[in-house]
Amino acid sequence: GMVGTIRSALAAKAVPISYVISSGNEAVCGIEDFLSFLIEDENTAVVAIFAEQIRRPELFLRLVRQARTANKSRTGPTFCWYYSGRPGNRHCNW
Repeated sequence: GMVGTIRSALAAKAVPISYVISSGNEAVCGIEDFLSFLIEDENTAVVAIFAEQIRRPELFLRLVRQARTANKSRTGPTFCWYYSGRPGNRHCNW
């Protein structure tokens, strides 16, 4: 599936990967839960999310701000999202 394709593309470019997470139907844990874990993980430097839906947008945005503060990017705070359901609906803050 999509997760395998993304993982293979990163591996082909020798990008080190600590976690590849698929949230499934999010019946128990959602994107926000995984993001919270990754923010606290000292071995995680960059977080990339490919999502079709954000179920708890207020919490998600609070966690994104927290991730930016924690500097989960090697080049400084960076956040970009692309909603696959609407072509051209991309928002980035470099």
